[in-house]
Amino acid sequence: MATMKRLKVAFCLGVLIAGAVLAIGTFNTSLMAAERSVALALEVFGTTMPVVEPYDELLSGQVVKLSAESEIQFLHYGSCATVIVKGGQISFGGVEYKIDQGTIVEAVAGECPTKVYLNRDAQVGGVVFRGARLLRLSEQPNFMLIGRCRDQMKSVRISRSGKTVFEFKRMGRELVLPSSTTLEPGGNYLLELDPGTSADVVMHKFEVDPVAPQLTLIRDC
Repeated sequence: MATMKRLKVAFCLGVLIAGAVLAIGTFNTSLMAAERSVALALEVFGTTMPVVEPYDELLSGQVVKLSAESEIQFLHYGSCATVIVKGGQISFGGVEYKIDQGTIVEAVAGECPTKVYLNRDAQVGGVVFRGARLLRLSEQPNFMLIGRCRDQMKSVRISRSGKTVFEFKRMGRELVLPSSTTLEPGGNYLLELDPGTSADVVMHKFEVDPVAPQLTLIRDC
């Protein structure tokens, strides 16, 4: 009888551990994909293999082949450069990218974008609140929607001390503040993201930093 009880306990523990591992693996899948993303396609002209569309993220180790007349413009996160390549093939890595039999039409060094994720941390009171790290955004942030949420995002709202400063509503994949709207330096700002799906509204506290990069990438639901 004692042996049977020990076997039952061992079996239950095994099921619990397996379930925990499965849950962690499921939770981390999209995060792992996000961390492997090393570049963002901005514009694509012509055919590529595999097919790459504007606002697709490119992963570490991925190779993209272009037809002779095809061009792709991408933002490489590691080098913070915006590059236009014609023909050949591109091998993407976290630190660098390699061009084989293609032509670099243009390569412009720029600022590394700020990244905002919608699928981190836990839900609190029906709202997912991101408080682990205070974001620093530009005085005129330029938001770009990428990942699965890019065609679904319902709204992006900026508020300060409870008062709405500006709100974007289904305005495509790139959201740019009007030239007349500039955020004042300092804190007490809130970035509210409504994915427009069954997911909860996500909030990030942030402060405005004049030297922060203008481009802010919002990825994943």
